[in-house]
Amino acid sequence: MPWQECSKVEERMRFVARLLEGEKMAVLCREFDISRKTGYKIFQRYKDSGIKGFSDRSRRPYRHANQLPFQIETLIVRLRKEYPTWGAPKIREKLRRLAHFGDHLTAAVIVSLNTGIRRGELLALKWADVNLEGLQLTVNGNSAKNGNTRHVPLNSDAARTLKLWKLQCKDQERVFPVTTSFKTAWKELLLAAKIAKFRWHDLRHHFASRLVQASVPLNTVRDLLGHSSLAMPLRYAHLAPDPKREAVERLLTVEVALHDQPRHKRTRN
Repeated sequence: MPWQECSKVEERMRFVARLLEGEKMAVLCREFDISRKTGYKIFQRYKDSGIKGFSDRSRRPYRHANQLPFQIETLIVRLRKEYPTWGAPKIREKLRRLAHFGDHLTAAVIVSLNTGIRRGELLALKWADVNLEGLQLTVNGNSAKNGNTRHVPLNSDAARTLKLWKLQCKDQERVFPVTTSFKTAWKELLLAAKIAKFRWHDLRHHFASRLVQASVPLNTVRDLLGHSSLAMPLRYAHLAPDPKREAVERLLTVEVALHDQPRHKRTRN
C-alpha cells in the first residue's frame, strides 16, 4: 500500500486504527512499507497528541547550540520594551544585575531539594500558590498525586531562590513557565555532568533522607512529602540516628564521671 494513494495524515490514521484493533506492529509496518521504528514513532505521537500527532512537524532544530535560555530571552524582550532607546551594552549590563540564574533548572533543583515536591507539582506551581512573606507554598490537589492539597514551609534557601527567580521571571503566572521539555533539559544536564542513573524524583528522596538524618519525626516527614500513610516514609527509618547506640555511649560518660570523682580516705576515730 504506497503512501502516495492518499494523504500522509490519512495513512497514519489508518495505520493507528488497525493497530488499535489488535493487528501486529511488524505485519502492519511491512504492509505500509515503513520501518518498525517509524511505526512506533507514529503510534507514540498519537498517544501523546491524539489526532494532531498525525500532522507533519517542523524540521527546525529543537535546540540550538548557542541558544539563549528562555528566561534570558524573555528578559531581553522585556528590557527592549521598557527601554527602547537602549543599545546592547546597556541591556547587557542590566542583565548582569538582574539575571540571577542562567536557566530554569538551577532554581528548580534548589526548590525541589528544599521542599521535596514532585516534578509535576513543581511545574504546576503558580506564583499565587507561593507566599514568600509567610514562607510557605501550596501544592493544589489537582496537581498532587493523592489529590490532597498540602502546605509546604519554605526554608531560607528555598525562599531566597524563589524571590530571586520571581524578579527574573516577572509577569508570569507559573513559577517555572518552561516551553521546552523539562525532561529533555534534565537529561542533557546529567549527560554534561557525566551523572548516570539519577532521576528527578531522587531529589525528593534526598529531601526525605536529610530530614530523617536530622531526627525529624517520620509523621512530619510523611506530611511534608504528602503521603497518606507511614508506609513510604518508613523506607527512610534506617537513616535516623540510632538511640541504642547513643544509649551505650552514655556508659562511657558515666564511667569517666565516676573515675574523676575524688576519693575520700576513711579515718579512724
